Amino acid sequence: MSRTSKGDMEALAAKIGAPPVTVTSENRSLVQNWIVAAGVPSAEVKSMRLNTLQLCYNVPAYLRKVLAIHAGKSDAQGEAPQGDVQDVPADAPQGEAPEKAADVQDAPAKAEKDKGKATDAAGRDIGAAIAAAIGAALANHKPGLDETRVREIVEEAQGNARPIVVAIGDILTETKAKPRHAKFPLVLNMSAACLALTRAGANPAMWPFLVGPAGSGKTSCAHDVAEALGLKFWHTGAVDSPYKLLGFLDAQGRLARTSFREAFEHGGLFLFDEIDASDPAALLGVNDALANGFASFPDGIVKRHRDFSLIAGANTIGNGLSRQYVGRNQLDGSSLDRFAFIEWNYDESFERALAGNDEWTDYVLRARKAADSLSLRVVISPRASIAGAHMLAAGLPRADVESAVLWSRLTSEQATKIRAAMVL
Repeated sequence: MSRTSKGDMEALAAKIGAPPVTVTSENRSLVQNWIVAAGVPSAEVKSMRLNTLQLCYNVPAYLRKVLAIHAGKSDAQGEAPQGDVQDVPADAPQGEAPEKAADVQDAPAKAEKDKGKATDAAGRDIGAAIAAAIGAALANHKPGLDETRVREIVEEAQGNARPIVVAIGDILTETKAKPRHAKFPLVLNMSAACLALTRAGANPAMWPFLVGPAGSGKTSCAHDVAEALGLKFWHTGAVDSPYKLLGFLDAQGRLARTSFREAFEHGGLFLFDEIDASDPAALLGVNDALANGFASFPDGIVKRHRDFSLIAGANTIGNGLSRQYVGRNQLDGSSLDRFAFIEWNYDESFERALAGNDEWTDYVLRARKAADSLSLRVVISPRASIAGAHMLAAGLPRADVESAVLWSRLTSEQATKIRAAMVL
């Protein structure tokens, strides 16, 4: 059994590599030993997920936070700090091999409980995937099915439902574990970078602008970003005049405030949804607010709050109407120059996780692809998969569900063409 002390940190770091490092099953033991050498008890390190190990190794501030928490626990319990010398085998399994399949099944179940996951359809699908993976490993008598391997199977089965760690500037946070759009980490990190700049008194050159079809999850993405960053969520749809963003003084001189004003002055994440359906002239009034640290409101100039952030959502890139979205406007170039564009298309894996009914989701996807192949001007969004799955789970007849979420919104000619294309 190898013995790891603080004097071994440099040697271990040389084997692991310079940060940033991605922690995998191959280098997991080395990183665990390095964290133990830094002063974290081996029992606590063994329970860390891969992304937590990665954060401890790559972000000194996070490691100091973990050490401080442990020091507080030790003081409260009257224990001497551990970590100067710890027994952690560099190549040994992190637990005893299970003797019974039921014992192994309990490990992911406990992990699910500890993480506080909601018992929704997506969660049940993840649990089923975990159980199937572990069952297959037992059936095939694969070696090394210990606690560490069980944890890895849990993390692999979670896929895009795994927690996401953000460490940018003074921002250090970890999201809840739940299904996410594949582009969510990009939007979260971009928003965190903008927030770090505003907190430092600087001006973000560009703010995130999500471009995607209806029902692709842009609004829920912005809400989840706000939650992850600890910001209040504010929201406004398309506007046709500047006062709907900046507010106005009424005949009695009273100020009518807006969501944008609240977020800008008091902090929060502001979602400007369907921005491409707004009057281009109405957006010119907020250009200064997006590019500078202040904005001119009806009652005076207001300094931007250090916790202000913004995300825009649209169906087009602001160049005017498209074949499907005919109510969209061409936005002014000076407004568009304030944004960084992120393509936010339908994510089928995310759609399946939210619907929780693969058979029904497959049917919706076939209808969508058939409509696309026919170049029909229709929208068959993930809302059809999600709402239809919920209706079916409630016991509604399949024919009624199809009519309600798919066919009733189409002309009879469109529905006939799509149905015919689906069987080809």
